[in-house]
Amino acid sequence: MTLKLLKAWKQFQPGSIVEVDEPTAASLKAAEVAHDWTAADTARCEEQKALVQSAVAEAVKGLKLQQTAQTTTADDGRITEYKNLGGLLKAVRGQNVAYKAPTGNNETTDDEGGYLVDQQFSRNLLTRMAQNGVLVRDMDRVPIGAGYNGLKFNELLDYDRRDGHHAVNVYRIAEAAEKTKSMPKFGRKTVDLEKLVGLYYATDELLQDEPALEAMVTSWFGKEFAYKMDYEGMHGAGTTELLGLLNAAALVTIKRNTANRVDANDIARMYSRMYPPSIARAEWFCSSSVLPQLIGMTIGDQPVWLPPGGLSVAPYGTLLGRPIRICEVSPLLGAKGDIGFFDMSEYLLIEKGGVQAASSIHVRFIFDETAFRFVLRNNGTPKWSRAIYPNQGTDQVSPWIVLEGASGGTPTPTI
Repeated sequence: MTLKLLKAWKQFQPGSIVEVDEPTAASLKAAEVAHDWTAADTARCEEQKALVQSAVAEAVKGLKLQQTAQTTTADDGRITEYKNLGGLLKAVRGQNVAYKAPTGNNETTDDEGGYLVDQQFSRNLLTRMAQNGVLVRDMDRVPIGAGYNGLKFNELLDYDRRDGHHAVNVYRIAEAAEKTKSMPKFGRKTVDLEKLVGLYYATDELLQDEPALEAMVTSWFGKEFAYKMDYEGMHGAGTTELLGLLNAAALVTIKRNTANRVDANDIARMYSRMYPPSIARAEWFCSSSVLPQLIGMTIGDQPVWLPPGGLSVAPYGTLLGRPIRICEVSPLLGAKGDIGFFDMSEYLLIEKGGVQAASSIHVRFIFDETAFRFVLRNNGTPKWSRAIYPNQGTDQVSPWIVLEGASGGTPTPTI
């Protein structure tokens, strides 16, 4: 039997059209999770979809948008270029046509009605996210293609470089001597896509101010998406969100020299535990509450912290020659991770399709408001499963180094 879901069921979202057996259908309907979907419903959706496609094309023809290139219309009736996001959202608001859910499972269309905002504005949000994000900016971003909901990758288990522990062996032998094969070991990591969403209501009055709308929506959601990604990149549990560096198995934690302080000895020991090939890419990330600890810090008569162009020009600069970045999501002074030394290129971020954006004029119709929804499917994890034992010494090295908490604990962050 064919049903339309009114609520989420198993892996299906509300609005999905599913095929189930009669007992399951009866159970879902009795629980008000779904109702019957008929051939007439399918035909009506196709008819309404055609009306919307026609309405979109007509609406855009009437807009004075000063496009940067010749506008083209795709086979499904969508216009591919607009001057800005405000212009397209204004076109959406001007059409009182309902676009009901399609007859198959879907990921972008609001059940209440609406059609997609053009992809170029989704990219604008991603660009703003990359500009405002501190941790997310330098993550290794991997796009996920159609038909896939995540990424599986193999890693060479080369985390012990001490003699006799190498993943593969290279050695010298005498002429005509027998060679011994290497037996490397591999591990597999899986990262599944998860959803990060935002919802925005715009009044009819605001929609009349086209340039302001684009600037406001792009700024608000770009910054908030960036903040959320940074927060998860630092603190995330790694279940339905990014696995944060403070929870990474490969994180190296350095014992603090003095409680509630950061001193030159702490910095030197953190630097020494950075994976050597990562030093040229690594940056310091710290809470603004740590900055006073860095100013005036010296080793002997040499400054550890160097401001660019002097104190009167800029406050951040470098620490032992590597850039310092003040990070809003870094824990406060005295907590684990109040300062970290990270190579973010060793963090994997998977993404699919950019930001999906949809609108509906029906959700808040009686309030003279239009709803705009933004969905980003992504996920992330450190590439390393554990820190490396180098060939010489017993101290592990890693691309992610932090100071421990004042008492060695890991305070729970709050937002």
